[in-house]
Amino acid sequence: MRALGEAYHPFDLERGEAQPPERLGERLSAIWRRLEAVADAANLPARAPAHLQV
Repeated sequence: MRALGEAYHPFDLERGEAQPPERLGERLSAIWRRLEAVADAANLPARAPAHLQV
């Protein structure tokens, strides 16, 4: 969840610069892919990973 909060922040917390929308989208997409991989590895019921769909 921390990674999601850091990625969603409008400023890059390491550089203190505003994040361009493209970078924000890339970072959020990477986090969603990681969440989906964790859900797959956990063998959750089909309805659980469906909630990760945006």
